[in-house]
Amino acid sequence: MTNIEEVIFQSIKDNNAIHLTQCSMEDHPDIVLAIMVENVPDNYVGPPELQVKFEVEIPYEGETQKVSIWFSNSEDNDKMAMIIQKFFEWRFPNLVINDNTEMGIYEPGKLTVKSG
Repeated sequence: MTNIEEVIFQSIKDNNAIHLTQCSMEDHPDIVLAIMVENVPDNYVGPPELQVKFEVEIPYEGETQKVSIWFSNSEDNDKMAMIIQKFFEWRFPNLVINDNTEMGIYEPGKLTVKSG
């Protein structure tokens, strides 16, 4: 399994002053494999070069955080899952997942995590 040191997270602001995180690998830092945007407006247009989008809602420090994720569908699914998991570990270090945590797809394209 790939270590977190092999994933590069670069936080930037786009032209609309929206904060986003670009994710790439150390061996090809110039190739962005995923972009994560937190609490993005509904009319936000994601990057055209990343073909797949889904949203994740998580309870974090008393609030619900919505993270929109755009990622490449030309990469291995396991690699993309690892990058997304490492992003959540990096960005939300106090996220508690335990036996009382529920996850589900209640709307198409949206994964919701609920504390039990």
